[in-house]
Amino acid sequence: MRGGFLHNKVLLAPILEHFFSRGAVVREEFPVVVGTVRRAVDLWILEGSVRIAIEAELTPRRAITALDKAVAAAATHLLIVTPTGAVADTIVESLHGRPEPESCIQVCVLPQGPALAWVRSRFPLISIPFRERKEKPKVNA
Repeated sequence: MRGGFLHNKVLLAPILEHFFSRGAVVREEFPVVVGTVRRAVDLWILEGSVRIAIEAELTPRRAITALDKAVAAAATHLLIVTPTGAVADTIVESLHGRPEPESCIQVCVLPQGPALAWVRSRFPLISIPFRERKEKPKVNA
């Protein structure tokens, strides 16, 4: 990934490791074309039928570009990971003034800790245990 230590090792690495452990398809610097400009999504995850574009943003300056890249990548989800809650709040405010994209995309803007918790709760490493039925099935003899 092209970013520095905070961008790559702190914000994105734990999320990348989680999806890698699940066996999901994980692509770093996934190439997309926005308009006529070549860009790249920081992380692109394919987990079943879910396509997640993950962007680490240290400032709110490029938040709209992150949404454009996620749409260009045909993502079903966009997760923007920030270093602080204040940056996340500012990004949410900047995205509210933008027209809805034509594609249906769920956008989450969260600081690193809550973003990792969201990923772990949405895509757990261990499946939900089998729950025993209250009634035993009747067997015809």
